[in-house]
Amino acid sequence: MAYGAYMPDRQSLPKAAAAVAVLDISVALLAGIAIFAVVFAQGLDPTQGPGLMFVTLPIAFSGLPWGAVWLSIFFLLLLLATWTSAINLAEPMVATLQGAGLKRGKATAVVALCVWLMGLLSALSFSTLADFRPLFGRNVFELVSSIPPDIFLPLGGMLIAFFAAWVMPQHKAQQALGNSGWGFYLWLNVVRWIAIPLTFIVLLSALF
Repeated sequence: MAYGAYMPDRQSLPKAAAAVAVLDISVALLAGIAIFAVVFAQGLDPTQGPGLMFVTLPIAFSGLPWGAVWLSIFFLLLLLATWTSAINLAEPMVATLQGAGLKRGKATAVVALCVWLMGLLSALSFSTLADFRPLFGRNVFELVSSIPPDIFLPLGGMLIAFFAAWVMPQHKAQQALGNSGWGFYLWLNVVRWIAIPLTFIVLLSALF
């Protein structure tokens, strides 16, 4: 949604969506294969969830030749990936604050400060705030790493898909996709009758 709002008219949405999907899945699979290969090779527990990255992986890398170097490179790449992902996550909040009257610089600073504070609380969940469990018996890190991906992401995706397929006028969707033939109606029916119900199932599975 954030990137689409600033996408130039000359950009093809179907090509961009296909490229993003293929690259995202490919990188995720390659990263998973590499990470779990190290974990299994060291005989470590692969079921630690989000903590795997910060607890198990440092132990796993320490048993490899030049482990500290590889671990530093890994976390540097993770930082870059997180930074690029944070741009599109922060932009809606920054734009909202701009709409409320703040200048872009101040709006960005407010959002960055809030995100930094939340990140600090998450980091302290491994030490000082390990026993602080404000909701559902989970600490701050567990809440941040579970509720947004399990609930907010499928809910947001479902609402965006519902808006695009059911609320937005079809001629605008056809114009944006650059296709008014069978391809458009294939997309429309897939989103309406396959994507939205499946996303709803994913949301229910997270809730129950």
